[in-house]
Amino acid sequence: MAYFQFQWTDEIVAHLSEHDVIRDDFQSVVNHRVRRFPSWATAAAVGASAMSARQIPEELLAKLDRDRKLIEQELPDLADRDVRMRKAADEDTLSGHLRRAIHHSRRPLGDIGRDAGISTTILCDFLEGERTLRSDVLDRLTQAVGVTISLVAHAKE
Repeated sequence: MAYFQFQWTDEIVAHLSEHDVIRDDFQSVVNHRVRRFPSWATAAAVGASAMSARQIPEELLAKLDRDRKLIEQELPDLADRDVRMRKAADEDTLSGHLRRAIHHSRRPLGDIGRDAGISTTILCDFLEGERTLRSDVLDRLTQAVGVTISLVAHAKE
């Protein structure tokens, strides 16, 4: 069984809270097929048991199983992409520095791409080292992540 890492945004947390679901409960259900929502935060606060009495509908469990299997099928490709992305970010080049700045910005890639005027697909290809970008696009990316890249000239030996 795969274990999934989650990227939590305020929007996602707010959406879950609209349905009375907390982060820990959601992660537990996705990572481990359980029949009840665990409520560690609530349970700890009131001294109750570690599991809430709220039952998860069978159709939701079935959907989670289907989605989990689809995600597991995608994991090898995602792992390969992650390796390419790390290798590209480690380059000691202008593009490598910009890739690291994009990763460290912690902004959603869709937002960065939109602000830079490029698609998320193009941005991901750049982050993986699969695509080069024109200098005007690189300029817009630096603005989108709020960084300044400066160059230092080294004397030729």
